[in-house]
Amino acid sequence: MIYLYVKTHNKTGLKYLGKTINEDPYKYTGSGKYWLRHLKKYGTDYTTQILLVTEDKDELKQTGLFFSKIWNIVKSKEWANLMPESGNGGKQEKLLNEGKHNFQNSEVQRKIQLNRVKKGTHNLQSKNRNSTRISRKGIPHPVTLQRNLTDDNPFRGNIPCIDKNGNSIMIEKSFYYAQNGNKEDWNYVHTKSKEAKKRKLLTATTNLFSL
Repeated sequence: MIYLYVKTHNKTGLKYLGKTINEDPYKYTGSGKYWLRHLKKYGTDYTTQILLVTEDKDELKQTGLFFSKIWNIVKSKEWANLMPESGNGGKQEKLLNEGKHNFQNSEVQRKIQLNRVKKGTHNLQSKNRNSTRISRKGIPHPVTLQRNLTDDNPFRGNIPCIDKNGNSIMIEKSFYYAQNGNKEDWNYVHTKSKEAKKRKLLTATTNLFSL
């Protein structure tokens, strides 16, 4: 998953537009040289706002360039960016281009995931369940790893959608397919549809201008 974000320094007001594939974009400090120097001088006291969550690199690029242009992030003194955010800059991308990123090493990834399971911090682990089973490697796995096979799976019989206000919501399939007319007028559209992307982009823009 790729996150497009805006970080705002709480003391100085300086902003930074960036993207990351880090699992926790709120803890990720950013990779811009000017931004990192600013944090070193004034401290890591900042807030993070997520503009976009996507797996589509083209969508990331278009959205990043859109905000880069309307906010004039390169020339504006309110921003720490030295170049438009198109999804190609930063330390993560440099490692990927050099073939040195952890995500390109399956053995490293395997060890990372197994270590998370040991610590109980894996994304698929639930704090509300204590039942476990033993994997082939002898490491306890949570029962929630099988959640896609259970009746309480939220996706069973439902469709993930975006409403007219840009909010994420799950609705029943029968209700979704009962909608008629132009999809732009539908109350709920599929999260992967073009209309959903427009609604999320419009909502993100409205929220930022309202700050």
